[in-house]
Amino acid sequence: MFKYYKHATLCIAYLQGVAVGRNDRLFESDFSKSEWFRRSWTLQELIAPAPEALTFYNGGWEALARKHELTPLISQITNIDVTALTGAEISQFSIAERMSWAADRKATRQEDLAYSLMGLFNVNMPMLYGGGC
Repeated sequence: MFKYYKHATLCIAYLQGVAVGRNDRLFESDFSKSEWFRRSWTLQELIAPAPEALTFYNGGWEALARKHELTPLISQITNIDVTALTGAEISQFSIAERMSWAADRKATRQEDLAYSLMGLFNVNMPMLYGGGC
């Protein structure tokens, strides 16, 4: 999936729990609390697309902003280096740093935690759901 996101011209991040618009005074607080930033699979959705390709929408499907407009805030929320969010080659970041980006993320299935990291480390292998890790 990482390669799909990397080559996409449009990616949509639907932040169901965000109720406010970008011009609302509570925007940064509401945006920062979104579960989207804590789910394992969304890490590759955040990092892989070009900064202008990823658009965030709130729970009412109102466009909030593109990734490049919110990069400093996203970096603050996720502790992901700004250059990683703005298109730097992912391999230039250490394994430890890439692992730290995933450290606090959650998944419904245990194996999803591992599978969601494959693109960050350029690993290509078949996924066998239901087998656990």
